[in-house]
Parts: sequence; C-alpha cells; structure tokens
Amino acid sequence: MKDPQTAALFDSRRRMRSRSVITVGRSLRGILEVLRRNEIVCVAGDVDFMPKIDMVNIFGAPARMPMGPARLCVKTGAPIVPGFVHQRPRGRYLFRIHPPIVPGPGAAPEALEERIVEIMQKEILEDPTQWFAFVDYWNLEASLALARETVES
Repeated sequence: MKDPQTAALFDSRRRMRSRSVITVGRSLRGILEVLRRNEIVCVAGDVDFMPKIDMVNIFGAPARMPMGPARLCVKTGAPIVPGFVHQRPRGRYLFRIHPPIVPGPGAAPEALEERIVEIMQKEILEDPTQWFAFVDYWNLEASLALARETVES
C-alpha cells in the first residue's frame, strides 16, 4: 500500500491474525524461506507487480499476468492451490479452494499458468461482480505502469 496509514492498517490486521507480509522487491527470498519451513505462502495471482512482460490469453485476449507463482512451483515443487473468496449476502463469504496444481517432471511454467488462468476464468464467469480489476490487464502500458510504480515505492 502506498499510503502509510492504509499500509499500517493492513499490517495491524495481519499481525492480529499472526500473518506476516513479504514486501514486493524482497519477495523471492522471503517466499523461499517460508517454503523451506514448509509453511504456506499466499500471493495475488491476478496482478503482476514485476515490470516484465509475461503475457497469457485471458478471456480470449492477450493480457499481462504474473508468471512468478508458476515459475516458483516448477523451481521448488511446491504446489499451487488456487483459492477464491466470494462475498455473499448478510456479511458472509464463500472461500473456494481448487485442487492443487502439482508440477510433473519437466513441467513448463507456461502450462501451469494456463491452468491457473482456466480456473480464474471459471471463477470470474460464475459471478463477474466478485472480481475487481485494479488495472486494465489488456492494456500493456497501464499494467506496466502499475508494476513500475509498485517497484519504485
């Protein structure tokens, strides 16, 4: 979070639930340390904060999505377990967890990313109101601007 007060609010809520945050820019080392301890890492799978151009087809058009989780899965053998939270009436939530994506021998990150995108599209199509795109995924310049802004802050 760019705003210090917002960042402090989010961090205090995470600490209350014994969660820690790995900041963008130091994420690889922190993630590897967490995985070595056989702990769980949660990452946003629909926003690419790195200023690289990794494109996948989503809803029939090329879009910039993060390849980091798929690359990490192949490198470490740690499975990816896609999870989604859907808001329901009366302040309730549905948390849906999909079967793990486990890399086989010689798995390519691109193939894993395609599976992630298939699951994501299914979830979004079920109820598009549950997905808020903070960036225009299909606009390469807008997506890269967000990544550069994130890395610089």
